[in-house]
Amino acid sequence: MRRVRFSIHKRRGYHLMEIAGAIVVLGVAATLTTRLIVESTRVERSNSRRMIAINEASNVVERLATIDWDRLDADLAVATKLDPDAAARLPQASLKTTIDRSKEDLLIKKIQVEIAWMDSTGTRARPVTLTVWRARPGRNAR
Repeated sequence: MRRVRFSIHKRRGYHLMEIAGAIVVLGVAATLTTRLIVESTRVERSNSRRMIAINEASNVVERLATIDWDRLDADLAVATKLDPDAAARLPQASLKTTIDRSKEDLLIKKIQVEIAWMDSTGTRARPVTLTVWRARPGRNAR
């Protein structure tokens, strides 16, 4: 019987295909990591802008709540402006404020504040709307 000898050679270094495969895997990992970082930054910026809009809407309602009930009217709503700091941080921000008397009860006024802005993709972000009702002081509402 004849003996078959296998020669075992120790490899030194890497083959070109192994190096190419490692580069491809690293490239895919780097691309996915970059996309993840970019997307998380976009979401964080969007959430930050939404919080700014919510706080500004709340501030506008608070400012309107301090005004005498008889002076709360549509003209005052039109004259209400965004805070300059909030306007600077919300791209193309717009404020829409309405003050209406309730049809069911004339002793109650509805104050609605809506803030809209553009998101990072250049489309209108979903606006923030805050609605409160204010009763005439000193009188019982129905």
